[in-house]
Amino acid sequence: MTDKLVPKLRFKDDNGNNYPAWQTKPLGNISDFLDGKRIPIKESERAKMTGKYPYYGASGIIDYVNDFIFDQDIILLGEDGENIISRNLPLAFKVTGKCWVNNHAHVISPNHGVHIDYLTQYLEQLNYKKYNTGTAQPKLNQEICKNIYIKLPILIEQTKIADFLTSVDDKIQQLTKKKVLLEQYKKGIMQQIFSQQLRFKDDSGKDYPAWQERTLGDIAIQLVNGVSLEQNDYSNGYKVTRIETISDTYININRVGFIDTSVNIEGYKLKIGDMLFSNINSVKHIGKIAYVDKDYNLYHGMNLLKIRINDKNNSKYMYYVLTSIKYKSHFEKICNQAVNQASINQSELKKTTMHLPYLEEQTKIADFLTSIDDKITQVTAMLKQIQQYKKSLLQQMFI
Repeated sequence: MTDKLVPKLRFKDDNGNNYPAWQTKPLGNISDFLDGKRIPIKESERAKMTGKYPYYGASGIIDYVNDFIFDQDIILLGEDGENIISRNLPLAFKVTGKCWVNNHAHVISPNHGVHIDYLTQYLEQLNYKKYNTGTAQPKLNQEICKNIYIKLPILIEQTKIADFLTSVDDKIQQLTKKKVLLEQYKKGIMQQIFSQQLRFKDDSGKDYPAWQERTLGDIAIQLVNGVSLEQNDYSNGYKVTRIETISDTYININRVGFIDTSVNIEGYKLKIGDMLFSNINSVKHIGKIAYVDKDYNLYHGMNLLKIRINDKNNSKYMYYVLTSIKYKSHFEKICNQAVNQASINQSELKKTTMHLPYLEEQTKIADFLTSIDDKITQVTAMLKQIQQYKKSLLQQMFI
């Protein structure tokens, strides 16, 4: 099949002219499937190994083993699993060097005249929902994959596209690594601060007073449920919180409900410094907390507790304490567990104990951790921007 195709965004040759029009060919005609060489190894067997060779599954490395099957550049394409639909992880990715592959990823070796990086990028950007043959679990069988049509420019244009997209991927990887390192640093420094291994000093270089043990009930002037009126989804009325309003410790203003404005709920309006606490959720998500960092014109809805701290303590400091690993574990221990849901009652939550520094030290700690969060937010924004840039490029480069 040689349909004449022209993408929106093209590379030109050294004379400024367009390369020939793209052709369309089935994946099975431009590559070899090496699935017959795959061998799964049971987890119990892998546990006995101390090997150095990566063992790949549908979405990447899952272990290391003592031997290898492949020693070449190949493309792995996930064969089964929810990632075919959700795409939370890479589905098509290039592997270089010695490795072992189980039976959950197709092994593809491009033919001569097909650039492996170009084909990897092309396969990764495809939507595979229409190729899914699974019912209970998504699946891409080999025959269907072989008949996926690939749009191909000539090799020199493939190379230019691949090199350019690889440079964008390198930037994405750099920012991703930077974000991970910042998050790891924050996690480590929080453990040192809250265990008092690391202490702040006052402006004259002297130690602050010893930390005092208090309960959450001692320092919270409000620890209450929200308004329980019926909500709607029509963007009409007061904006009110829902369970899903808490998103990765932040307020997600796009995931709220609404209450008719004929009802006066001014007493439920959230203030800067308030915290929302998820006291009814799955065990995995119980105790999630979001900090109200600005005026969202948002009201406190049901299924979340509002925690408001007295003015003798720093609310942002308390937010960092309650989102630390120690308290995540604590909330899981004190929750009441049902079949699909867990809950924490207010009286039990008020008994939560913590060691509190002097207010000035609380403020210094909160400001320091906020500065790290600001850097994480900045890197995250840059990462999202370049990911969106790549998405736009793919839409224009690949027809």
